[in-house]
Amino acid sequence: MVERKDIMQTRKAIWQAYLALSAENPKEDISASALIKRSGLSRATFYGYYSDIASVQKEIEDNFTAVSMEILLPLIRELFHHTEDSIYQIFRFFEKNSAMIRAITTDGRNSSYYDRCRQQIGKNILRCAFTCTIDERAVLQGMILAGMIMDQAKDIVNNSMQYSISMRAAVFTEVMMNGISSGD
Repeated sequence: MVERKDIMQTRKAIWQAYLALSAENPKEDISASALIKRSGLSRATFYGYYSDIASVQKEIEDNFTAVSMEILLPLIRELFHHTEDSIYQIFRFFEKNSAMIRAITTDGRNSSYYDRCRQQIGKNILRCAFTCTIDERAVLQGMILAGMIMDQAKDIVNNSMQYSISMRAAVFTEVMMNGISSGD
């Protein structure tokens, strides 16, 4: 279904106002009044679209999570064939979109985006990697890989750039292929 242009513009104004406010304030400090003022819309218009601030945040997060997974799925499909390049591209996605992700997660104070990505990546790993029956062990392996990916992605988004993306991808590949070396 195609939304009318005026509806799309109103949603865009609300989303932009929310993202701007979330970059400045913890999620719990964002009020409907501040959002309405920032968006330039009337109170009636805001409440005609959303019941509260949480519904705005959820819709933005739902949409960005869906877009993220759509972009990341081809990279996850290649994870077991071209591991280092695929993981590098996955990490680059999070780096390129770090400002948006920080806004959605209110600078990392809200982990639901990361948790949802971890779950979706884990499911996609299972779909792409296993052609046989998926047992408990396979599920655990998929979720561990997804957790490793998202832990690194979260560091990248939060500017913990002690390690380059290239190094992270190389080490991730080494751990995935050989396990953790003893350092000998």
